[in-house]
This record gives sequence, structure tokens and C-alpha cells, in this order.
Amino acid sequence: MVAWMVESVIYINYAPIYTLILFITAGIVTRFLPALLMGYYILKTTEVATFITSLEQMHCPRKLTIPLSVMFRFIPTIKEEGQAIKRAMKMRGIDYKYALLHPLKYLEFRVVPLLNSVIKIGNELSMASITRGLTLQHARTNMITLTIRAVDWIVIIVMMLLGILYYVI
Repeated sequence: MVAWMVESVIYINYAPIYTLILFITAGIVTRFLPALLMGYYILKTTEVATFITSLEQMHCPRKLTIPLSVMFRFIPTIKEEGQAIKRAMKMRGIDYKYALLHPLKYLEFRVVPLLNSVIKIGNELSMASITRGLTLQHARTNMITLTIRAVDWIVIIVMMLLGILYYVI
């Protein structure tokens, strides 16, 4: 709503290109930012075992549970690998100044090692998930018991109402 009001002010006072830029930016932010923030929150606050247990209790198929559990462990690993590559490049004297002078070489120096390590780590995490018994056909036992409390129901209802209001108004 606010974006539309600001857009009308900009359209009246400035060129239509600014309106287009604002409209595209507001559309992207309002549609993708909530999902990104939710994913970030889940990654920061939830343990992998709890996440897998919750998916199993919701009777999600194994074809969904296994890739999500691998991705759950994979994202922090990518971040660590990227930082390690950045430190290695810094030790060799390749920094942001080099990136400005030789952007394609800098991109190659960052992306190629990251892709190699990401593929290797992805395979290792997949094997680790299989080793831990995620592909077993019978029900797995869990030490974690998950229940939905009153606070959870309140949050679910409030989020549903906010979602409905977002699309209605």
C-alpha cells in the first residue's frame, strides 16, 4: 500500500522510469523477502535432527525429506567454503582491487574452487544422510518429541490472517 502511494508521488513529480524502478523493487521485496527471512530464521534456530523429525511427523515423503536435510547441512558449509577461498585468495594478494581490474579472472578464481568443493561436499553429505538411515523403509526412532503448543497455534492463526489480509487489501 505504501509503495503504491510513493509510486504515485514519484510518477507525478519525476519521470516514469523512476516509477518503474520503484515498482519492480517493491514487488521483488514484498514477494521474496518474507520467504528469505523465514528460511534464514529456520536455518539459524533449528537443529537438523529436529527439522528431520518434524518432516517425518508431518508424513512428508522421503523424496522430500532427504534433499531438504542435505540442503539444511549444505548451506552453512557453502558459506564456510566461500570464506576459506576468500582467505586463500587474500593470502595470494588477490583482493577487491584485483576484482575491479580483472573481473572475469576474479570470478574464475572464486567460482571454480567453490564449485569443486561444493560438489564434493554435496556427495559427502548425501552419503552421510544415507549412512544415518534416512533411506530406510521402516519408521525411524527419534529421541526428539515435537508437539504443537498453544503459542504455535496462535502464531499459525496470526500468520494466516496476515497472509489473507495481504492478498485481500
